[in-house]
Amino acid sequence: METDAELTTLRQLGIEKVQGYLLGRPEPLAAAMRIFETDNRAA
Repeated sequence: METDAELTTLRQLGIEKVQGYLLGRPEPLAAAMRIFETDNRAA
């Protein structure tokens, strides 16, 4: 996810946890899964 438009679309679809350059550098899958499993904040 790299743009505000993409983030808006994902949120409209009910997707709460996202990864991408708009919010920070992408992480490897294992690292992202650890973050998503322990972080309950909305993305």
